[in-house]
Amino acid sequence: MHMALPWAKPWPCWTLLIPSDIRLRNVINYGAFADKFLESQELACKIAMPEYDLAMKTPNRTREADAKLEILKENIAILGQISEHS
Repeated sequence: MHMALPWAKPWPCWTLLIPSDIRLRNVINYGAFADKFLESQELACKIAMPEYDLAMKTPNRTREADAKLEILKENIAILGQISEHS
């Protein structure tokens, strides 16, 4: 069981109103949170997957953003495998 850091807060829904380049960067940064901010990998999957889907629908992504999203997708898949076996 992972311990959540006391200062960690969920990503507020108002951030969806931020321009897509900044929002996409936040989604990518948010993808690195699983071990640090959440108590279980399963919860990480439930939160990260919708954000990944949203980011994939963001128009005019850069190649760098696409590459980072691919890494995030792989991390989500790994988290899913871990939570299935835990």
